[in-house]
Amino acid sequence: MELFDEEWKENVRKGAPLADRMRPLTLDEFVQIVADEAVVRPPRWRLPYGVVLAAAAATELAAWLTRTEPLLPRAMVQATREGQLLDGTKARTELDLPQTPIEEAVRRALGWFKQQGMFGSATGDR
Repeated sequence: MELFDEEWKENVRKGAPLADRMRPLTLDEFVQIVADEAVVRPPRWRLPYGVVLAAAAATELAAWLTRTEPLLPRAMVQATREGQLLDGTKARTELDLPQTPIEEAVRRALGWFKQQGMFGSATGDR
């Protein structure tokens, strides 16, 4: 899969505005950006697909028994195996939402999670 199509490369060469230079990210690239911004190591190993799929099936069964939502739906596991590109083009073009560089967006999100006491501490410790 070619992540940098010719139009994207040309926009970079022309010095186009940031929104025109954005490109889709793979899930692995996104995980690396989050790890960099959180100053942690990204996962070094992967669980076998079958193990994760079985765990997802178990969470779906538990959710069915308790009438709650599953923690890890099988559809989510299947989607990560097939690969994804994370792309904000539709939000920018159809909803006219501003597009922030991904590193800044992740930094802001991590800051919010810290303020809520959900990640690290609110004092900036990582």
